Amino acid sequence: MKRFLINVGVFIIVFLVVNHLLYYLPFIKRKDYGKIVPKVDETHWFVFGDSHANRLVPSEGFKFYKYSYPSDNIIDMGRKIRYLARNEIISSQDTILFEIDYHLFTPYRTSLNNNDLSSFFVEDFFQRTSYYKNLYFPLFGDKRVISKNSIISLIKGKSSLTEETQKEATKVELQLNTYADSSRINRRFNQQYSGYTVEQKFIEELGQLIEFCSNKGITIVFIRYPLSPIFQEKLSTINLDSYDSLVSPLLRNGTVLDYVEIFDSNKFFIDGDHINPLGAENLSRIIIKDTRKQ
Repeated sequence: MKRFLINVGVFIIVFLVVNHLLYYLPFIKRKDYGKIVPKVDETHWFVFGDSHANRLVPSEGFKFYKYSYPSDNIIDMGRKIRYLARNEIISSQDTILFEIDYHLFTPYRTSLNNNDLSSFFVEDFFQRTSYYKNLYFPLFGDKRVISKNSIISLIKGKSSLTEETQKEATKVELQLNTYADSSRINRRFNQQYSGYTVEQKFIEELGQLIEFCSNKGITIVFIRYPLSPIFQEKLSTINLDSYDSLVSPLLRNGTVLDYVEIFDSNKFFIDGDHINPLGAENLSRIIIKDTRKQ
């Protein structure tokens, strides 16, 4: 019996150590997913989207209230907006900047999303408990956390702590990253756009969300974020008829700001579809100017 208890104790300790490493190292950024930004003035521009929207920065003394998060899909965004409206954080005085990039409606965002974490924002108590399970106990989470990507994240996380690496990263962000001309950018494009189709569940969610905001008197400004010239050229070869026929009709009564082709130089991008600090500064200033006109 004593031996059995010792084995159980060792197992629990090993489990807690492994779970601790998975929580604190590869996925440290996930801990702030449920963070609520408090109101500091009467009117806000709330930003929703994935990593493309997440790169906006304060400009001309104006601050964006960012609820965007890398890998968020339409369902994640909808959960956040409804939560913020229920808790009167978003009201009829506010404007939502909502990402509608082409890739957000594809199977790519069905397989890669934050549905496990955005359960924090739903009303149902039992659904919300899955947020804490996925966040604090990744070994029992809904996603496979021990993978090639998680190991790479761990290694990168440790190496990025050195001062030399941080300086080099800053240099790289001010120009087009080297892998933009390699097979990696082609692979990334193919993951998002190969055999382009629109998922019906995202169309239904967007339609319901537009109706919800309309009933609440909340203004939505739809945004398509910039793509590098390399990505623009590749995108021109893709048939986007399903987007035009299913997504575009939902946007007719709203404001659409299309910045896909706004930058004609790679100097504004860190890769094929993510702007760098220079691009973020310029785009943020343009969005503020254009949105104020609405």
